[in-house]
Amino acid sequence: MQGKILFAEADDTIYIKGIGHITAALCTDLKQRLFDKFTETTGPKEIAVDLKDCSYMDSTFMGLLAGCNRRLEKVSSRKIDIYNASESSVKLLQSMELLKVLNISSGAKDFPDKMEELGVKNSVDPALVLNTHENLMELSESNRKKFSTLHELLKQQIEDSK
Repeated sequence: MQGKILFAEADDTIYIKGIGHITAALCTDLKQRLFDKFTETTGPKEIAVDLKDCSYMDSTFMGLLAGCNRRLEKVSSRKIDIYNASESSVKLLQSMELLKVLNISSGAKDFPDKMEELGVKNSVDPALVLNTHENLMELSESNRKKFSTLHELLKQQIEDSK
């Protein structure tokens, strides 16, 4: 089942809701929207992610969170806040070592009622997948090992397409 990502901004906060099965096909628009909000020295003050209705997240989505978190920490010294994470979501985040860098909040957060549904891409840019997996590889040696073959294949695919 294809999932969806809802997106909103208000008061220097970016709100993201992951619903259903979150895969790389949903990440292109999200990356563009998120990274457009950052410069070298400025960006949102907070990023809040609601995973209440998220049944699955792939490594591309989790790597995008890792990269975005790095940018957020650089401009605001804050971590991405994850709200309403199910046990399975926490296990997925833990499997990628993301609990070291993201904040799992036990509190409640009001998300905007009106959120934009981001688009789904039929094909995924290999550079996006490469970048997000490099973000995960930076977190731990186990991630480096886990994604080393994928990393080499994607680098070769990108090089061959030039």
